[in-house]
Amino acid sequence: GDPALSAYAILPESGVGVQNESIIEASLMMDIDLKPTKEELILAENAIKEKFGKKPEILAPAPLYSGKVYLIMAQAGEEPDPEKWFVTSGVKPSLFGNNRASLIVKASGRDAKYLIAALDADSVPASIHYELELIGIAPVFKASMVAHWEKIYHHFDNFEHLNLIFYHDQISKAIDELTETSAIDIRIEELDPDIKAEAMKNLLNELKSEVIQKLFKPASSPLSAAKNREEKIGNAATRIVSAIIPGMYYMRRTVDEKQLVTTTIDLAQRNAKKYPFFPQSLLSSLINSVGGVSDKIKWIRLDEIPFIDQRVEIRLSADTFTSSNIKSVVVDCIVFNETTEKKVTQKSVVFDSNNALQNHLNFTRQKNNKYRYDYKVAMFMVTGSNKLPGKMELNWNSVENPYIYVNPAEYFETHEIDINLDDTSIFNQTHLIQVDVDVKDAADSEMVLQRSYLFNQIDKEHKVLSVVANKSTPLRFDLKITYFLAESKEHIAYFENAKGNFFFIPNPFENKWSVELICNADWEKTNKIILETRVYDAELADPLFNKFTFYPDLNEQQLSVACSLDTPKEKIEYRVTRLTENSEIIQGPWLIHEGPILVITDRLKSERIIRATIVKSPDFVKKEIKKVNIEFRYEDLNNGINIQSERLLFQNRDDIVEFKHPMPDFNKKDYIYRVHIRGEYGETFKTGWLTERNERLELIIQEDIW
Repeated sequence: GDPALSAYAILPESGVGVQNESIIEASLMMDIDLKPTKEELILAENAIKEKFGKKPEILAPAPLYSGKVYLIMAQAGEEPDPEKWFVTSGVKPSLFGNNRASLIVKASGRDAKYLIAALDADSVPASIHYELELIGIAPVFKASMVAHWEKIYHHFDNFEHLNLIFYHDQISKAIDELTETSAIDIRIEELDPDIKAEAMKNLLNELKSEVIQKLFKPASSPLSAAKNREEKIGNAATRIVSAIIPGMYYMRRTVDEKQLVTTTIDLAQRNAKKYPFFPQSLLSSLINSVGGVSDKIKWIRLDEIPFIDQRVEIRLSADTFTSSNIKSVVVDCIVFNETTEKKVTQKSVVFDSNNALQNHLNFTRQKNNKYRYDYKVAMFMVTGSNKLPGKMELNWNSVENPYIYVNPAEYFETHEIDINLDDTSIFNQTHLIQVDVDVKDAADSEMVLQRSYLFNQIDKEHKVLSVVANKSTPLRFDLKITYFLAESKEHIAYFENAKGNFFFIPNPFENKWSVELICNADWEKTNKIILETRVYDAELADPLFNKFTFYPDLNEQQLSVACSLDTPKEKIEYRVTRLTENSEIIQGPWLIHEGPILVITDRLKSERIIRATIVKSPDFVKKEIKKVNIEFRYEDLNNGINIQSERLLFQNRDDIVEFKHPMPDFNKKDYIYRVHIRGEYGETFKTGWLTERNERLELIIQEDIW
């Protein structure tokens, strides 16, 4: 029969910022059956007439035993994805009446769009398959047997029995033997190869019945047939059984042989049998048979249904927590139905992480009603003092669209500093830079907020700090930059009240220069020579230290220096240590060198030079200081050394005085010194003997020396 078809397509609701397919969901629904048409029934009657010579009186439908129906969609594949497709398949039809089956195919997303496009063109790559089992009456065999009764009658003459009495089994055995004689002729037309034995058995059973009926009559076994007493007792028992169960013994009749004519026995058998039946059709053929399905597609618009779920998006600006002092944000949102003048729903949304800057609330929107979306924002701040409030709130605002965007910088004063690193070559000297930012009240320097940022070879991107504050609170940014060095103490630089919104980290190692190092030595008497260098940077607390080792095959190297701009170029301190062929260690003093080339030799003396400087003191004129002297004493009794210097004079505060002494044991570093100070009017000050180890001695003269 003709199928019943219908289809629908669901169209998405309109919105902003939402990517949807043009069709969300689509489905095709159909009822199909196997009712034969009038034309098909006429063809069946004509076929029967041609086969059997006459038309059937009535056409009865064949009974159905079992069945299944399959809908196969080429687009869905062999195993449809349940997230995208639903295809009715492997269902059982009714099996009664017209064998009706109901089938559905449903798709979503892009597949739904493709399905509707195919349906609109009345051409779908799909097919419907029935898998049925019918019950039919099938002929199994046709058999006939010609019985020559005269020969059959005389066949029993070969058996010798008292009074011609035959046991039933004897008759059966004798008839079975007839198949090998000319007494019977058997012909079997096999319609089923497995049924031949059954046909032969049925023919012989029929012949046995005819033989017993025509040639024998029931009889009892006579007692006189027994030869002894035991057989007579047995025969008596047999006669009793024969009386109870007739047909056990028979006696051959006396028949006029003229009555024994030839007859024919015909047999035929039909069995019920299950036949497989697989009707099938293309879905396109079924669609075309009902005039197409394109005009049967129902278009469902979500915007037009009376009630629909509405989503209200609530978002914060991307850098809300990354670069500001905002700890959390609470947005209170109210959905108000202006048509009914009723509040629909209210929800508070909390944001406290940069990983979740959006949220939403849902409500049921009624068609043709107008809605208003009210919201209020409260921000909780991180602050180091009471200069900034811990909580800042906005008044209620309203929007007409279901999209709420909050950017704190639009409502409060935002103070911002962008920290950048433009000279990445700085990482040739430092492996890590730490920038500590102190946000202070510009009026009284009270601390408001503190942040720290790290820069390294991997993370060189700029860092932004935004501080949200009241417009009445002026702020300033003080920066402390720490450069971490591999072999020296970290270098620290301070920048107060950084101007502008952009700050570039300075490179304190922009002064780059080098010194060529050449070693001349008698390598037959020297195993190696070690050269140590120090460069005193004008901005670093500790000197830049390097060490070089020279061998017979390595007697030239280069010292490369990167330092601050205020550091003198090509000015270094160096010390030479020699390891002799006898493993004797000779270490020279620290010497000062200026120039692009330094030549060292193995002609060394084990000496040390102690250099003393005044690093802090009052003004000599104002304090009426006439002169400052210092004395040194070095003692090494194991090597017979006891040397004391004369009083060495500082002419002014910037003078450097030196004390040189032999030092065969470079591990014995202790020495003693004392300072003499004389005033313009005879005042004197003298320290006691003080012990020190460092060859650079830094002196401090107190302000209240007199």
